[in-house]
Amino acid sequence: MAVTGSLLKRRRSALRDEVYSTILDMLLGGVFQPEESLSIDGLARDLDVSPTPVREAMVEMEHTGLVERLARRGYRVAPPISTEQIRKLIDVRKLLELQAVDWAYPHAAQLLPELRQAHAEHEVAWQNLEHEKGHLDLAHIRHYFDADWNFHRVIIRYANNSYLESAVDNLAFQAHRIRQTVGEGSSDGAQATAEHHAILEAFASGTREDALAAMEAHLNGVLRRSISDAE
Repeated sequence: MAVTGSLLKRRRSALRDEVYSTILDMLLGGVFQPEESLSIDGLARDLDVSPTPVREAMVEMEHTGLVERLARRGYRVAPPISTEQIRKLIDVRKLLELQAVDWAYPHAAQLLPELRQAHAEHEVAWQNLEHEKGHLDLAHIRHYFDADWNFHRVIIRYANNSYLESAVDNLAFQAHRIRQTVGEGSSDGAQATAEHHAILEAFASGTREDALAAMEAHLNGVLRRSISDAE
């Protein structure tokens, strides 16, 4: 009986994770509008599962900031992020990611192969979005977000500070919130990949100051584009 109970628990956990991933793709893909109500029973019907894994997934989803729980009213998609919130978010990313560049730079020779690979994957993901513009596949949108963020995570990982890595990871979903226009068929892929390339080149043949300047220029670009979209 104990073995059977353990197996059922693992299956339930796997189902909850699958439901969570599917709802996350839908949120990042712009399937739902900002502040749209999210019915647990409705999502359960759409996903052909019971309400329980949906409810468990939504509780976990609250921590991302992509959804909100309203007292006695269930869940809704988070409202659009404000320009003030965008500025504050980018300010914190600058503090953390410029420090990550500073600490990672002495390990440039070791990180460069991974950074080149991450950049190549980001470019492929962007080209897929451009090719599919107007009828985007959720998998392509998720791939684009993941590839973009992974470029930054390579640098953060080589900073060799788990506390810094955890702090930046906590901002990942908030970063996605300001770029959900991808779900509507547009992206900043051309600018972002060019800015990432400048960061890559700075690590490959520039100085520490060049790498810091390239990362700051990229984050300033993200800020400028995000505020333009929000307005």
